Amino acid sequence: MHLSLKNFREHNMMRYKILITITALLGLLFLAGQCLGFAGMYNKGITLQWNISAALIYIIVSAHMLHVLGGVIALFIVFARAYRRHTRTYDPVPVEVVATYWHFVDGLWIYLYIFFLWIK
Repeated sequence: MHLSLKNFREHNMMRYKILITITALLGLLFLAGQCLGFAGMYNKGITLQWNISAALIYIIVSAHMLHVLGGVIALFIVFARAYRRHTRTYDPVPVEVVATYWHFVDGLWIYLYIFFLWIK
């Protein structure tokens, strides 16, 4: 995301399009991985009724998945704008907002990863 923003600011639109596409696909891949993780937990019998710890994990990860989904939606809006035929302006603000949001979600994920490793 950082590199796509950098290329957008430099008006390198071909590289920007490639990088924003990769970022959007990685976001979708992350969501798919989270769904597989939930399926694995469910198949092992870890459900919301199992205990309070399992419920807490489901709640925290689900909230994070919703934030990632919001980021993926924002990415696809920026993605669609990148592939429009006629770009009216090269205003970096929408791309900067999406980049800031993604950096927040990245930071939150790193925090959650460390938190889950710590409580293990």
